[in-house]
Amino acid sequence: NYESIDFNGCYDLVGLHAHDSLAAYRGRFIYHKFKQRKIPVIIGGRFIQTIPIEAALECADSCMMSEAEDIWAEVLADVKNHRLKKLYQSSILVDLSGKNLPLPRRDLIRNNYYRYHTIEVARGCINSCNFCTANVLFKSRYRMYPIERIELDLKNILLKFNLKRSLIYFVDEDIGLEPNFKIELFKRLEKYNIPWI
Repeated sequence: NYESIDFNGCYDLVGLHAHDSLAAYRGRFIYHKFKQRKIPVIIGGRFIQTIPIEAALECADSCMMSEAEDIWAEVLADVKNHRLKKLYQSSILVDLSGKNLPLPRRDLIRNNYYRYHTIEVARGCINSCNFCTANVLFKSRYRMYPIERIELDLKNILLKFNLKRSLIYFVDEDIGLEPNFKIELFKRLEKYNIPWI
């Protein structure tokens, strides 16, 4: 969305994320560019997890049909050994409270063009609304990251980016769940005096 892709670069694996159908459509174009060079491409994301595998495989060599944290090491090992599978899917939901989950690498973002900087606060929702993918993907379970981790991610963003032109976007399926957690989070945010949504 913000930078041109170097289709001539040297890559072991290209990862694509499709949150919606437009991203998947763009992903298919990107996939075919790298396919010409025999560079493997894997795609995941909310939209990909809701369509048939056959359709997802039109956008990549391989698709991630679940959360990736617990099986990403397997994907990388398979790429290293030239045996990338067409489908990767974990049957468990990731423990977001775990101490071993790495923080996003904000230092890898090379520019300051982004209007929103997203921080995932929680995943899932206890409701089962038929119009929403959250209950399908997250099995009607709500899981939160530790507040300390959220705050550390925020500090990394503040160190790297100029927030005069952008907002912090806290990603949460249902802000009304776990009110004590949210009140504590909002209290922590007060001291930063930043625009957020």
